[in-house]
Amino acid sequence: KSCGCIFTESRPKNMVNGWKNVTSKGLEDGTQIFYLFSGEKQKNNTSGTRGVYYNKKNKKWCASICFKRKSIYLGSYEKKEDAIAARKEAEKNIYGKFIEEFKENYPDRWEIIEKTHKKSLEKKNKKQQK
Repeated sequence: KSCGCIFTESRPKNMVNGWKNVTSKGLEDGTQIFYLFSGEKQKNNTSGTRGVYYNKKNKKWCASICFKRKSIYLGSYEKKEDAIAARKEAEKNIYGKFIEEFKENYPDRWEIIEKTHKKSLEKKNKKQQK
């Protein structure tokens, strides 16, 4: 079974186990705590800040934020810095309160999230050093 069959057969099982063991402990009200906590942006991000993008049609910088499976438009701005500031303020107001409540209500789950985040940062740093 060196053709990749083992991986194909075991992948769904591994995904379910991984979800139950780690990821589901970071999911609350349809929001993935790992994502909020990590602050990572997508690979195709050109602004350097998550949730900030340039709208070529109206020639302005736009800011948005997603929370509990809903996208919230924060406005369009002439300057990139203003869009970033709007996004950072929304993160502080929306994500900050949510994370603090999660820490308080689920300390055991928060500990798992912190450990997992720390491991992913270590792995990322090792890749960058190579």
